[in-house]
Amino acid sequence: MKIAHLLIIVPFVSFLAGFSVISLFVQGKSIKTPTLLGHSVTYALRQATQQDFVIKILAEKESSEVQPGTILAQKPLPGASIKPKQAVFIIIAQEPAQLPVPECVGLRDGQWQERIAEYGITAKPVFIHHRAPAGMVVAQAPQAGSALQNQKMALFISAGPETKRIMPNICGHILDDSVKNFFENYGIEIGVYSEPYHPKKHAHLQPGTIIAQKPVAGSWVDIKKPLQVHLVVLE
Repeated sequence: MKIAHLLIIVPFVSFLAGFSVISLFVQGKSIKTPTLLGHSVTYALRQATQQDFVIKILAEKESSEVQPGTILAQKPLPGASIKPKQAVFIIIAQEPAQLPVPECVGLRDGQWQERIAEYGITAKPVFIHHRAPAGMVVAQAPQAGSALQNQKMALFISAGPETKRIMPNICGHILDDSVKNFFENYGIEIGVYSEPYHPKKHAHLQPGTIIAQKPVAGSWVDIKKPLQVHLVVLE
């Protein structure tokens, strides 16, 4: 009876011993987690197949800095030891939602900053001379309602009317009310200096004619700054 019992127990014990050895061998095997950061999901799946681990997408995160599907994070981290069939969790990039460009034209300083902040937009202000009040947005790119790319846009902002003018040539004109009114409309003072009339020198001119001016014709003047025009007029 004892020998019969042993014959029955020996195969069972052998099976248990073999199973234990195989289990220890399998459980003892480990894999170094590869670097998946910055790679595509396709690359990660290829590595998982070759090295016998599992890829699981944990989440998707909007990003405009990398291509959609790029791996932004992984757990366990690169170099960590994992078991065969163990899961490596990844977070991948997805294309940001295309928001419509907001309308900023007509907004004043302070208002357009609030508008773009609502959309998380970075705006490049470009100041141009315009008849609109200083600080008002007079144009934008892209246009309102179009798809916004890279969360960036340009705003053209009025710096106020252009105040530089080219001094006209008024030599040869009579210093009358029309000339005086022209300068008065721009707030320009007139300084008048007389020169005696000489028949030979001024044969084709009449008294009251402007024969010299300063600033000279063609020069740039800023009408926003105090300015005086000096005129030499025949007596």
